[in-house]
Amino acid sequence: MEKRLGQISMEYVILFSFVTIFVIAGLYLFREFAVGASDSITEQRVNKVANFIIDNAREMYYQGAPSKTTLEVDMPDQIANAGVLSSGDEWLLIFVVNTGQGETSFYYESDVALKVCVDSSTSDASIDCSGSVDCAETLDDQCSPPSTCECFDKRFYSPGLKNIQIKADNTLCSPACVTITNV
Repeated sequence: MEKRLGQISMEYVILFSFVTIFVIAGLYLFREFAVGASDSITEQRVNKVANFIIDNAREMYYQGAPSKTTLEVDMPDQIANAGVLSSGDEWLLIFVVNTGQGETSFYYESDVALKVCVDSSTSDASIDCSGSVDCAETLDDQCSPPSTCECFDKRFYSPGLKNIQIKADNTLCSPACVTITNV
């Protein structure tokens, strides 16, 4: 009789092992699917924000100085850094995003000159565009001479709703540019 109890006990162990393997495999697949879906949603949100900024920058540029608009933008949680890379006649809006595979950089080309400005309070007089923050180490490995990189203040890309001012300017750049400021 003891031999029969040993056989039943072994069958339960084998059955429990198979069930455990299937549950672990299922949890792994669910986690991978969830992370992939989250990354895809974040990428879509960053694309929407970047294209919205660039489209409005283009519009302000062609309307000319002193045209400006304030955009209301919802920044996703996963943005680690943001800035502008300029090289000659090329300007890229860059977002560095934390994904399931680590940090990933997203590049958005602009056909108008972009300039990063920092707003130190709420009046137009307090917006500083002269001292750009060099962020070659944190933004992108392409930020080496002759290219230049300017990072946005963390308030620009921190999670949540932001008011971003896009303004055409012909005093900071030659012949003209568009400034982007978190206000």
